[in-house]
Amino acid sequence: MKAAALYRTVSILLGLAAAGNTFAVVRFWQAGGALNSIHLPEDPRVSYGPVLLALGVFCSLCIVFAAYLLGI
Repeated sequence: MKAAALYRTVSILLGLAAAGNTFAVVRFWQAGGALNSIHLPEDPRVSYGPVLLALGVFCSLCIVFAAYLLGI
């Protein structure tokens, strides 16, 4: 298998992993409503729910960026 084909295959697999991660984050967001009532000690205006949602979306974006870099 040539290197270009291997990189494209890995890029597609990373794209699927990003889609799966995004799906899992959205499913967790629907089920994790209890985390919205737990606030951070440093700032009582911010709860754990949106922080974990932002972390999951950030991880998905990093995976998509890695797939883009491999697919070039």
